[in-house]
Amino acid sequence: MLHLIRQWLLPTLCCLCGIDSEQSLCPVCITLLPWKKQQGCYQCGRYLEDGLESIRCTRCVESPPSFDRIITVFAYQPPIPKMLSQLKHAKQLIYGRVLGELLSHYIQDFSYRSSELPEVILPIPLHAKRLRKRGFNQAVELALPVSSKVQIPIDEKHCVRIKATRQQQFLKKSERYSNVQGAFKVVKSLPWKHVAVLDDVVTTGQTMKAFCSVLKKAGVEQIDVWAIAQA
Repeated sequence: MLHLIRQWLLPTLCCLCGIDSEQSLCPVCITLLPWKKQQGCYQCGRYLEDGLESIRCTRCVESPPSFDRIITVFAYQPPIPKMLSQLKHAKQLIYGRVLGELLSHYIQDFSYRSSELPEVILPIPLHAKRLRKRGFNQAVELALPVSSKVQIPIDEKHCVRIKATRQQQFLKKSERYSNVQGAFKVVKSLPWKHVAVLDDVVTTGQTMKAFCSVLKKAGVEQIDVWAIAQA
């Protein structure tokens, strides 16, 4: 047992290529990850049209989403989809730790040099039925190393998912909006004005918009979205 614990705490093999490494990811694999070359729109992350848009895209200016800022580290390209799938469906929690650490470094080193960090991290809640089946919330696993690195607490008590939605990845774009409407609820008064909402990947953004809309109605003034990747 002690040997297994030591292996988990002090990995000696890269979790992607399997070569000897002092860290969970070797330097070569870190370099080859699909890092986002530009953040795009400050608010929604969509790539900006050169010369026509500056910090925010036209869509966010005309019809802003329910969150105020988005920070993602990677494009949703290999090996990120496989790493997130292994985390969620194969219970390979090492990917949560590795990706969460990379997100935390990005947040700490680049994203908040001239602005204040949020007061709390709110992982996107899972419905109780799915949480029992999976055994863990992947957003929480990603949030743990971020919380440790940037020294911001995680909260799982104030917000819940009350609707057992279908998985968004298997739905058509037109179905995703209705799938998450009414899915979330604030069950305790929120004591924060500036929060970070954390999830693994943002695709159409409908889940994020639905959750953040509930937070704004509950009195949150600024919502920063943190995610590993954006499709």
